[in-house]
Amino acid sequence: SAFYQRPDSRYVIPDIIVRRKGSDFTVEVVGASQNCLALNAEYVAMMEEEGLAREAAAYLSEKREEADSFLRNLEQRRQTLQRFGVFLVERQFKFFLTGGSALSPLTMQQAADALDIHVSTVSRAVQGKYIQTPWGTFPLKMFFTRAMPRVSSGMGLGAQATTGAVSSFEIKQMIKDLIAAEDKSHPLSAALNEKGIEIKRRTVAKYRESLGIEAQSRRRWSCDS
Repeated sequence: SAFYQRPDSRYVIPDIIVRRKGSDFTVEVVGASQNCLALNAEYVAMMEEEGLAREAAAYLSEKREEADSFLRNLEQRRQTLQRFGVFLVERQFKFFLTGGSALSPLTMQQAADALDIHVSTVSRAVQGKYIQTPWGTFPLKMFFTRAMPRVSSGMGLGAQATTGAVSSFEIKQMIKDLIAAEDKSHPLSAALNEKGIEIKRRTVAKYRESLGIEAQSRRRWSCDS
């Protein structure tokens, strides 16, 4: 039983590793420094032999082109992941520096524009892939977050002015912190709006559910219990 594995067990192997050295970071694509695949030397030598049958030469030439194309695609994938990793560290530098809730709003289109590639390439590059950081291992898709406006009271007549944007990731962290510190006899219901975050109740409920946090009514503790 010590070696038993649950059917739903899943081991995450990162595709990108970010290491910190002081205030600097290095980005490495896993397996990039290893020559995992190479052309079979025996077949390459066979192609160079004199007197090779025409059919055999044509077959080997066709397979050589397929192999070269496959290796080029692997190298292109590695370069795309490398560039994306560097871009991510630069764009989300505060997160990698502190490991906290500071994730700037970011869309796949913005990443595609910065890397001068199609947005579908970004989508394929991050699908099902993970990044290992000094603060843990995260899915690459986590770094794409919606922007929510943050407002503050303006001058006179209760006017409000937009003061910037906050990411959906940061809002989720705020929800976790607020609920962790709330008075359980009087659970919070609209604390984010009081902090100047323009967000609808159903959006808060969606974020709360994604965090595995129960609704306000189920978080209330009775004084008699």
